[in-house]
Amino acid sequence: MEFKAKITGLLSGLKPVFTVATKGVQENYPSVGLVTLDAKKDALEAIADGGYVSSVNQINDLFYKLDYSVQREGSVTVVANDLRQVLLTFAPNEIVTISLREVKGSDGNSSGKELLIAMDSDSDQFQTLPVLETQCVYENPSMKKPSKLSIRRDLFNEYAGKIMFAHGFEEGYKKFLYWVLRSYGNNSFRFVAGSGQRFAVVEVEAAPGSIDGKAQTSILFPNQQTQTITGVLSDLVGTDIEIESHDRFIVISCDNLKMRLCNCDPSIEWPDENLFLKRPSKFCITSKISNWRNAIGGIMATYNSDAKKKSVIPTCVLSFDLSKRIMLAKSDTSLKSCRKISIDDIMTNESSNELVLKCNSNYVNEIVSKASDEDYIQIEVDTPSAPVIVRHYAGQNVGDPLTFKKPNEDGLSERYAVFFATVNN
Repeated sequence: MEFKAKITGLLSGLKPVFTVATKGVQENYPSVGLVTLDAKKDALEAIADGGYVSSVNQINDLFYKLDYSVQREGSVTVVANDLRQVLLTFAPNEIVTISLREVKGSDGNSSGKELLIAMDSDSDQFQTLPVLETQCVYENPSMKKPSKLSIRRDLFNEYAGKIMFAHGFEEGYKKFLYWVLRSYGNNSFRFVAGSGQRFAVVEVEAAPGSIDGKAQTSILFPNQQTQTITGVLSDLVGTDIEIESHDRFIVISCDNLKMRLCNCDPSIEWPDENLFLKRPSKFCITSKISNWRNAIGGIMATYNSDAKKKSVIPTCVLSFDLSKRIMLAKSDTSLKSCRKISIDDIMTNESSNELVLKCNSNYVNEIVSKASDEDYIQIEVDTPSAPVIVRHYAGQNVGDPLTFKKPNEDGLSERYAVFFATVNN
């Protein structure tokens, strides 16, 4: 095997493959941390298999500034981090010749092979790496009538990341070890993640009313692999990605790269989030985030090191006095806190002017920390024991959640909601 390539293009093409080899890998999997380079006539094929995710990237001059040429086709496997560190010791615009060569033992006989990386302009300057017998393999899974969808790469990464905080992690609730991406056609999508106790929903809408009824396609993604997926996609330049799902595999394609996700359970069924998103609520309350910032900071300050050592779940009580348009946020763990939060608007047909909710303080803090001071939220409560729905991008006055949108520069709009279970006494 022997080929020539420019360092800057080589590193760019290998970067997503390095991520698959080293991030979020399956423990003790044979090819973890390795990368196989297969020099072919028209492209350098780089393969990695971390167990949960495998990938192949066809690195050529179409997507990378590579100046690629091959003298002898062939393949080699090396340690991914070692290869990366060696390539970084060359100047970005340097052309290098990468080849296999025999290693001579003290007796003059061959004792194996090594990978030689030499400057094309001065072959006396070089680095070597040991080669391994293990081969990283990318297998194209057999997919009969797979579910397919296409989505912009930047949208996928942004919103898969935005709901990541709500990922479930308990093995006893397997369906919440996944998050779901729903496609409604017309470039409109919904991203949903949850743990069973708390959920996050982001809707990206191309046209008003395009997210309604049943999704055209829904694909479940394992939480465990999500950071690897977004890490790989962030290293690419393509505008769109194509996702195919069937049985136990998901395949994601972008540019010349393909990723295969394993460990997908076809028996998993995600619950219908519309049961809450479209729920009528007895109380709707709006409030500005700036009213919450210090109050919730005070609540979280009560969860000190002593409480953390005892593994106590931090809780707070939100007591609404609707007649005075005031909410009291109270916490009584190791320390105590009582703070007032003003209410901007209320809509209810109930005769009672009082409402009390006991909440996980972390859930309330997440809502506040992911919004700016000038934002308004709409809090929707049916009963104290029912899940609380919080809509972001609301107005000062109570309104229709379908109108709570954050537009972006390319004509798409985003809706964002969180709902969570209250704490039983």
